[in-house]
Amino acid sequence: MKTPKYMIEAIQNKVITEEILGACAYSCNKRAKNCRDKEQEYRTQFDYYGNGRKNRLKKDNYYHMKDTFLSLVTPVCVHTAIESRDFYDGRDYIGVDKVKRFYLYYKVGEYGFHQPIKEKEIPADLPREDIGEFTTYGKNIKDLLSTDYCKKVLALIESGDYQYIPQQPLKEAQTVNERDLYISL
Repeated sequence: MKTPKYMIEAIQNKVITEEILGACAYSCNKRAKNCRDKEQEYRTQFDYYGNGRKNRLKKDNYYHMKDTFLSLVTPVCVHTAIESRDFYDGRDYIGVDKVKRFYLYYKVGEYGFHQPIKEKEIPADLPREDIGEFTTYGKNIKDLLSTDYCKKVLALIESGDYQYIPQQPLKEAQTVNERDLYISL
């Protein structure tokens, strides 16, 4: 999707809102899932060009970006889920195994995110919720923010020279003056 002008202006003014943070984390998360699916696809066929490895590296990079975005917010709770995994012996399908997983759950604007965590690392002060079977999917990249925009937001976070405004969505202003006033917060 084309990055909205008000989001570009906010980053130019070194402002990160919850809306921007959520949209960037969502875009990176869905791109990572697309790479995960491609990586699994290449596992079942001969991969002469190393595309499975390339997709794994891209997936890891997108998850790293997502983790950096989520470092600005705190988890809401811990989700316990059952994950189904397909097992292969080389190229032959063996079957499905169900595994219990734990995730820190973050709520950023309209988006929700899961970050895997080991059972022994679960914070005692967070409530737990059982969410049953847990399956996630990628998304068409035309519906996501551009990778370049997400990288600009990431660079801004890593520089430390930004202002984070939680729970205040940026909206298209009626006039240029209202938008400029809003961005200058």
